[in-house]
Amino acid sequence: MTVLEVAVATPQEARRAEEGGADRLLVRQGPDDRSPTPDTVAAIRQAVTLEMRVVLRLRDGYGTDGGEMTRLSGLAWSYLEAGADGMCFGFLTAATALDEDAIAALAGDATWPWTLSRAIDATLDPEDSWSRITALPRCDSVLSAGSARSLDHGLDALLERARRLRGEEGSNGLGSGAVAAHSPSSGPLVIAAGGLRPEHVPWLVRGGIRAFHIGDTDEWAAQPTGEKRLTVERVTSWRRLIDGEVAAAQG
Repeated sequence: MTVLEVAVATPQEARRAEEGGADRLLVRQGPDDRSPTPDTVAAIRQAVTLEMRVVLRLRDGYGTDGGEMTRLSGLAWSYLEAGADGMCFGFLTAATALDEDAIAALAGDATWPWTLSRAIDATLDPEDSWSRITALPRCDSVLSAGSARSLDHGLDALLERARRLRGEEGSNGLGSGAVAAHSPSSGPLVIAAGGLRPEHVPWLVRGGIRAFHIGDTDEWAAQPTGEKRLTVERVTSWRRLIDGEVAAAQG
């Protein structure tokens, strides 16, 4: 199984992503990964049928407070009413560790699935943070570049993380399957995200990664015109690249 997740901000982008072969959408307000309006989410739901998760984030960085949590909780329910399938978020404490209390306050009593954002990459002790993910309520996927900067800087770390996760799966009797072939017992789906470039894909696939996130403006810049926007053709090229590398690895 492979997963191609595309970040979108408008119904037009959502339609292009779906036509290009995306498996699911991450809805946000612009490239800074802020929460969109519920009306935007509703409009995107009317435009496409893909699984759709929505970013819960109101400020720069990954800190939060009680007042903001109330707003985020209200937004989450508004997004669900507008047709969202799940959310994407992550919070850190002042000590730059996963804020498990804030995460539990937002997700604990809900029923929707959610993705841990790249807040995981910004933690001071990633090893400790990754060990805590399975205890987070209903977290079924994690966006990571292996580095707070990008996959250019964190590729080796993410590949090592994938290797360890495959080893954990093997020890649980789940075999040495790809990280994307997840189940409740094998932990959340690991999604390569953060400055993904075509040359990263073969290494990630060989390392067992089968889920990929695209959405940074630089990821669209390979077009001859240099225009930085999401197009059907660009999504299709990622789909073909990923599927081709996976097929080659399995063959």
